Amino acid sequence: MSTKKSLTMLSLILVLAMLISACGSPAATPAPAATQAPAATEAPAATEAPAPPAASGSNIICVIVPPVENPFFGAMQQIAADKAEELGYT
Repeated sequence: MSTKKSLTMLSLILVLAMLISACGSPAATPAPAATQAPAATEAPAATEAPAPPAASGSNIICVIVPPVENPFFGAMQQIAADKAEELGYT
């Protein structure tokens, strides 16, 4: 066999070996050793619901949409405006 043919065969065998190994399943990694979980702590009892945050200025929402001539973006703008009004924004 000539040297060129031998190198070609070796290259093909290497490529085939890489393809086969790439398609195989990954090696199983050993599970980490079990560690002792910290002691459970008792959660504090729920009291009252937290007060809503104090108003600190104007309630303004800005939504930037592409040109509203497209019905999809026009609907998006209208839905955003309706939801903002429902939540008390201007």
